[in-house]
Amino acid sequence: MGLLELLAQSEHLPAPASHALLLVVAFVTALVASLLLTRALRTRAAWLRLSESPRHMSGSAPSVAKVGGIAIALTIGVIGPLLWALFGERGFHPEEHAPLMAVLGGAGVMVLLGVWDDLHELRARTKLVVQVAAAAVVWVAGVRFGAFAAPGGLVQLLPVTS
Repeated sequence: MGLLELLAQSEHLPAPASHALLLVVAFVTALVASLLLTRALRTRAAWLRLSESPRHMSGSAPSVAKVGGIAIALTIGVIGPLLWALFGERGFHPEEHAPLMAVLGGAGVMVLLGVWDDLHELRARTKLVVQVAAAAVVWVAGVRFGAFAAPGGLVQLLPVTS
């Protein structure tokens, strides 16, 4: 049975025998995609106006491409939806995914802020205001991080963070 037939007859693809396998596949895929995108963007960094010479070094210092964050954001934007399409739920219900959308929106604001800063060198105060505003929107949406799963068990964060 082909992938298209499997997708057509089930709500979602069956999860691998171990979710750890899915995480490893996702990680390796994202890592390779990020590395390839970073390499591709580095060759175009000057054209995109995303490279500069370090200020503390002499005028002959090679320019530094500032594209790693863009490559990672693009990777998340491609690999995340692909994995969702393959292994996630069918249909999208915004009310059920409001926290996820808030986190992705906040992350998007941070990426745009980083690119804008790379292009225009924003003041620290301006960056802080935008970062706090993005975090506040995520907080108002009800997202709280009190613990996370790690190899070996659950890691509890400080009560102040939840």
